[in-house]
Amino acid sequence: MPIVPQLNDRNSFHELLYAMRMTRRLPRKAIAVEAGVDVSYIAALERGSRRPPSDEKLEKILNTIGASATERQDIFLAAYLAKLPRPSPHCIDAAQILHAIPKMNTYQLRLLSQVASAIITEAKM
Repeated sequence: MPIVPQLNDRNSFHELLYAMRMTRRLPRKAIAVEAGVDVSYIAALERGSRRPPSDEKLEKILNTIGASATERQDIFLAAYLAKLPRPSPHCIDAAQILHAIPKMNTYQLRLLSQVASAIITEAKM
C-alpha cells in the first residue's frame, strides 16, 4: 500500500515521490535515465536528503513516472512547502500568544504590549 503523507508535512515531498515510484514498481535507474539525472539523485530525493528539484527537473521525473494530474498537483505543493524556510524552534506562533492572553497577569500584558509596540515601530521604519 502506498504512503499517503499529509501535505502540510514538510517531509511529504520525498514520501510522495517514493510512493509514486513504488506504486508503479519502477526502478530508480529507469526513471533516472529517462529524466536525465543520476540514480543517486533520485535516491537522495526519496530519502529526503536533497531539497526538491526545480520545477523543470521535477516535471521530467513526473513525466517518466507517468504521474496523474492529481499526483502532480500534490507533489508540486509538497515541493513548494518543503522549500519554505523552517520557523525557528524558539519562535512562538501568534495563535499561541492570542490563546494565552486571557491567562496573563498585568505585568505580562504590559510586557506583551511593549513588545508589540516595538515591533510596530520597527515595521514602520
